[in-house]
Amino acid sequence: MENEVFYCTICGKILHPISEELKCIYCKEISIADYTCDDHHFVCENCRLALPDELILKTCERSETKNPYELANLIMRHPAIPMHSPIHHYLVPAVLLTALKNVGCELPRRAINIAIKRGKKIPYGTCGSWGVCGAGAGVGIAMSVLTRATYKSDTERARSLDASGESLISISKLGGPRCCKASVYASIKSAISFLEKNFKIKLPSNFEECPFSSYNEECKKDKCEYYKGGH
Repeated sequence: MENEVFYCTICGKILHPISEELKCIYCKEISIADYTCDDHHFVCENCRLALPDELILKTCERSETKNPYELANLIMRHPAIPMHSPIHHYLVPAVLLTALKNVGCELPRRAINIAIKRGKKIPYGTCGSWGVCGAGAGVGIAMSVLTRATYKSDTERARSLDASGESLISISKLGGPRCCKASVYASIKSAISFLEKNFKIKLPSNFEECPFSSYNEECKKDKCEYYKGGH
């Protein structure tokens, strides 16, 4: 329809038709854009159609940001990422390892791919059925990849368990019902604190407000520390 209006998935502004080369905000590749917003956000065709694990891997491998909140929000804004889903279980370790890579930490080869594969094994709804939120467990996954921990490790195994435990406690303090976005934020906050305390690694902690409140029917609004009124 001629008068139909489309909106940018990144910032919510109106998209305008164009025909020029722009860099994709996800994969960073340059291609001809058909539409963009006033802020020149552009998502290429491959990224528009990407499956969640493909999108997360490609975005994280090519991102230069050191802020895991910023990267998590970018990925969660993509239409392929539902409001609630097990995708958040492997999103957390992926963005944490990306930030660690970008501040100069040495990671194992294919670290982000490894984290995604591990996180995908955590089923839906474990926060209620196991008492283990997958996003919180994702912090443990990130630590185990960072430290190369195995079940035979000493300090590395203990630190991975500690990281998961602290993250799960921070999520439990959010109360219910569950919100996968808030769990991601709480997990990242816990991980940033844990990394600085135990590894002297400092990641950016400035938080971009939650842009998903209006999409969550169960949003706790003012009872959630990440609620800023929605968009």
